[in-house]
Amino acid sequence: MNPVKAARDSSGIMRRPINAVIRFAQDLTLSMQFLTVLSVPVPMAASLSGEEGGKVNGERMARAAWTFPLVGLLLGAILAGVNRLAVWALPSTIADLLTVGALIALTGGLHMDGLADTCDGIFSRRPKERILEIMRDSRVGSFGVIGIVMDILARFALLGALGRAKWPAIILIPVLSRWVMVLVARLHPYARAEGGLGKAFTEYIGARETVLASVMAMLLAPALLGWTGLILAGVAVLLALGAGRWIAGKIGGMTGDTFGAINELAELGCFLALVLSRA
Repeated sequence: MNPVKAARDSSGIMRRPINAVIRFAQDLTLSMQFLTVLSVPVPMAASLSGEEGGKVNGERMARAAWTFPLVGLLLGAILAGVNRLAVWALPSTIADLLTVGALIALTGGLHMDGLADTCDGIFSRRPKERILEIMRDSRVGSFGVIGIVMDILARFALLGALGRAKWPAIILIPVLSRWVMVLVARLHPYARAEGGLGKAFTEYIGARETVLASVMAMLLAPALLGWTGLILAGVAVLLALGAGRWIAGKIGGMTGDTFGAINELAELGCFLALVLSRA
């Protein structure tokens, strides 16, 4: 065998796992930067990311969405750590309030903002075009304020109802809520003809991203909460699919705001299901 060709083939085989690791690191970093305020530089980012002039294109961002559950895992671990540390020095109610505040700080209120815009638009009871205009408006209306307040109060109350057994749930539920956003993006078109923040996700999230995200969620659910984790995964899917179908019936598809609203609904629904299962 030609030694030059053998060396070239060997080099190619060795590069494949290295490239795969770099690609994974890039995907996870892109998802972290999109879903959270956390930013982690990745060496050699430009080599595989499809970036031009430092700006990530929409398709590249959507192809990284399979790592959304891992971002949820990181968020959940941080929040569980905050809660567990806080209860050593503070009453549990204060610890729960700090945990909710930490979630808002870590995500920059991204999903709550989507919930507010979705509430303003959907509950305005206007035609589709007007709903989409209201959702795009940067001002928050009455329904949006009510949605945010109810979201925060519900989180606080549900965490309190779970007691100290809440820590595995705090880790798992952000995994599930970010997973189901991938499912909804796969199933529905984008609602606006002119495009927007969430359009790339509805266009470019495919079978690969959906399957990989689902495998991760299905592995993490029983690992963290056993059969209860799998039940919560089912709850998250049912809520996300039901909400997605209802919203799509109103506006003809999804937007970035509705993805955020579905994330919030899935999280609250899972916490409520867990509280009911322990009642």
